[in-house]
Amino acid sequence: MAVSRSVLVLLIGTLLSGCGYQLRVADEVAELSSVRVEAVSEPRLLVAQRLLADRLSSSELQIPKYRLSLLNEVYQKWPIAASPLDAVINYRVTLAWSLELYDGGGQLLGPLTVNTSDRFVEQRSNLLAAGEAEQRLLNQLRDALADKLLRQIGFEIANMEPTAPALME
Repeated sequence: MAVSRSVLVLLIGTLLSGCGYQLRVADEVAELSSVRVEAVSEPRLLVAQRLLADRLSSSELQIPKYRLSLLNEVYQKWPIAASPLDAVINYRVTLAWSLELYDGGGQLLGPLTVNTSDRFVEQRSNLLAAGEAEQRLLNQLRDALADKLLRQIGFEIANMEPTAPALME
């Protein structure tokens, strides 16, 4: 009988802690739904802009409180190891986004930079497959950056100090 009570208490505690986590996440997502991504003029930024816009999709009726401007995307790749005769080369790849976050009135709230990195292995015997694998890795890095950016924006918005109302003369 004592064992079943402890199992019941453990189960209820687990369910309640999980429920609280879900509520915190729901609040953050609700706040992020009021952010819109500004259209980009550079064609090389279109993929990143579409990905961000899809992640921040919101209701047509809601007026965005914040605007996100994607300024730059930098992808770098450099070799870190190679096999004899360079049949297989290991690369370190990084992807970084530079952005700016604006409030509804157009006031710059601050620059944002997010980056991520990974390892990429290229086999020289099949360069076509290596190119496709590198493109898949780039898309995975973009997904990781979008997730990281959404968490960072949620943190920035949650920690912003409310502006004091103007004093009447």
